[in-house]
Amino acid sequence: MKKKLHQQDLIWVAVFLVVLALQLWKARRGPGYTDEHFYLAVADRVARGDAMLYDLWDIGQLMVFFTFPLVKLYRAVYGGTQGIVLAFRCVYTAMTMGIGAGIYLKFRKDTPWSVLASAIFMLYTPFNIMAPSYNTLAIGFLMTGLLVYPRDHRSAARLWLCGVMMAAAVLNSPYFLLMYGFLTAVMIRNRRIVPLRSWLWITAGAVSLAIVFLGFVLSRAPLGGVLASLPELVDSAHSANALMVFAKNGGRLVLAFGPFALLFAAELAAALLWRKKEEKRRMLMDAAALVSACSIIWVMLIRPYYPLNGGFTVILVPFTVLGIMACLLYEQDPYAVSCLVASAGLAFCTSLSTNVGPNSYAAPLIIACAVLAVLHHDSRGLCIGTLVLVCLLGWYKVSETFGNSSFVYHTKLESGPLAGLYATEEEAERYEEQLKDIETINDAEGEEAVLLSWNCWEYLVLDRRIVQGYTYPYFYSSEDYFRAENRYLERFPEKKPALIVVDKDNPYVHSADEIAEWDTEMILDLETVWLFSRK
Repeated sequence: MKKKLHQQDLIWVAVFLVVLALQLWKARRGPGYTDEHFYLAVADRVARGDAMLYDLWDIGQLMVFFTFPLVKLYRAVYGGTQGIVLAFRCVYTAMTMGIGAGIYLKFRKDTPWSVLASAIFMLYTPFNIMAPSYNTLAIGFLMTGLLVYPRDHRSAARLWLCGVMMAAAVLNSPYFLLMYGFLTAVMIRNRRIVPLRSWLWITAGAVSLAIVFLGFVLSRAPLGGVLASLPELVDSAHSANALMVFAKNGGRLVLAFGPFALLFAAELAAALLWRKKEEKRRMLMDAAALVSACSIIWVMLIRPYYPLNGGFTVILVPFTVLGIMACLLYEQDPYAVSCLVASAGLAFCTSLSTNVGPNSYAAPLIIACAVLAVLHHDSRGLCIGTLVLVCLLGWYKVSETFGNSSFVYHTKLESGPLAGLYATEEEAERYEEQLKDIETINDAEGEEAVLLSWNCWEYLVLDRRIVQGYTYPYFYSSEDYFRAENRYLERFPEKKPALIVVDKDNPYVHSADEIAEWDTEMILDLETVWLFSRK
């Protein structure tokens, strides 16, 4: 047994090193999207003194509680934000690889397929955004909570830490509170699965983090000011009803799989009806494996689902269905089943908090746990299919970045927050122009500024206190944007900015004339931005 485990460990170490090299290579490809830079820009504002839920009206700001200390540390060590985007891609890589290692260590003695589950999780790192975000941090914290959860329910410290991790997931994505509700319902219904003692320690951990978070928020802003700012967190781009968002994302899932979505539902219903009929189990699992194989061919070859924008990750869904089928039809390790149930809940909650569809909420946690459930049963077809999946994910990891071939990014950026990344020659030239313009503005007089830009990395370069509610152009019209900014200045008249920097490519501000209602005068007309001051 020890010899087999030793061989298995060596295989996993080799897989880990290969995936790590792949991730670090991938981290340098492409300058990134607005969203990636937005996450850092908001964290940087808090690191420079802004108060959460008071100075900031961004809806995605709760995640900053976990990232701003790292931004502050980075500024202290390096004296600025040079190369910070690459640094945080490495932070996210470390998080993903660490959780992948945790998956292997947790299940290494249960099944050799823990190597495969670990590899799939590590390979899944989002192909479009490789950065700590509200979704990726929520997934990471929840997965960590599952990994530290003691199978025997005895360790109070680990149960408390599990509660802390669950609360951290909720802070990143408040919809994850539904997971705690589900845990409470299980505790009430079946104390053997979740004993009352375990639930109490988990709750204590969650309350502990909540107290720390509230203490931090109120140490920087008055309670009345925080409460007054809360209605501003939901803007015109994020005001849809949560159930409508879920229905929209569910519709995308049906759109991706077409008729196979109905087959998934039918086979799960059959498993519920016939779970106690031994003669039906093998037949159902074989049928499910065939449906899954055909559905993967459908979404990869016949009707590809957004193939250049991460849509191929919906192939994780059929494997998840297989995992649920295995749990329904066969006796499984209760802990593995709990992980799979939590994964399904994770997918549901993430679908409520995002607007990008299945390629976002088909989370790595789902497939990692589903593999453990499915591959407890000897099936050569499933083994081959899963290995093919790993190779496919690895190939996409190498070949596709931001909807382009990874190999088109061959010009290295040498300065600024994107230093160390590779971009196309055209992107690199544009970036250098923007960087020079912002550095020119840094020499202008004035301590406070408003920055209207689609390029959120510019917030990391501008040496001014940013005095505006939104760090990201959420709105669909410049009128909405100006209306929100006027409300912000009415609330905080003492924060009247000396400078207004307007990116000429900002889709929400199409001309200098639209600034007129702010009663401004132009100072500089640079290559990529306008600079105004208050009259």
